[in-house]
Amino acid sequence: MNESFESLFRDYAVELRKVTDNPARDLRVLLGFLEKKAPEFYFLHPESLIPENICAQLKTLVQRRISDEPLSKIIGEREFFGRTFKITKDTLDPRPDTETLVDAVLHYAKDLPKPLRILDLGVGTGCILVTLLLEMKNATGVGVDLSPEALKVAADNATHFGLLERASLREGNWFSALDEKEKFSLIVSNPPYIAYHEVLEKNVQDYDPHLALFSGETGLEAYEVIAKGARQHLLAGGLIAVEFGKGQEKAVRALFEAESFEFIAYFNDLTGGIRCAIFA
Repeated sequence: MNESFESLFRDYAVELRKVTDNPARDLRVLLGFLEKKAPEFYFLHPESLIPENICAQLKTLVQRRISDEPLSKIIGEREFFGRTFKITKDTLDPRPDTETLVDAVLHYAKDLPKPLRILDLGVGTGCILVTLLLEMKNATGVGVDLSPEALKVAADNATHFGLLERASLREGNWFSALDEKEKFSLIVSNPPYIAYHEVLEKNVQDYDPHLALFSGETGLEAYEVIAKGARQHLLAGGLIAVEFGKGQEKAVRALFEAESFEFIAYFNDLTGGIRCAIFA
């Protein structure tokens, strides 16, 4: 039987409220995904009838959402820097905090050595590299990731935005995918920064790839590797920008300064917390 959005909302609102503070939004997003309509359609037309086959599919998706699976993982996409990126279970969700890293880099873009060449370590979905290439029209880039599945997603996103000719994607562990003589104007990374012993929220622990989340006993192992290897691949006058977790700024800064990098600046995320740092 066909049902209206209003009717479906009455059916699912109580259960959805257990995992979201905006069940109507979540339901609109899921319906829009199934019907290939903008979620706003159901806000403007709550009385419109949903076909029976769509209602059946919706029930399955709602059950996944009630299990605390992130909305983005269910629909397979997430917005980042005003653009929509493909995601899968093999990639970390692009998050607004990481937009801080992109903003920080763009602040210094005009002063980077030319020709502009960007290295993204732990490229994941490709959201950082793709965004920077779109914002820095003359740049080329290399994205490295240990996960072949993540690289496939990054390739799809680069292709979607017409950037595959400007972006080289390579499988490897940090700098191992590079020729020892390769150098870059800019190195960026949002590496894993959570210690193994930390317990995360269910919607992260169960649905984001642990390879992209955890980094040793302290959460700092990735930064140690990046700090030690970055100088060999950074052009004179180039910069390195890294994202990190809450309260890690001093430890990360110390690791880079120990490798003779000059600290340039911290940048705060939307909550006011220090989220990334620039070094030269």
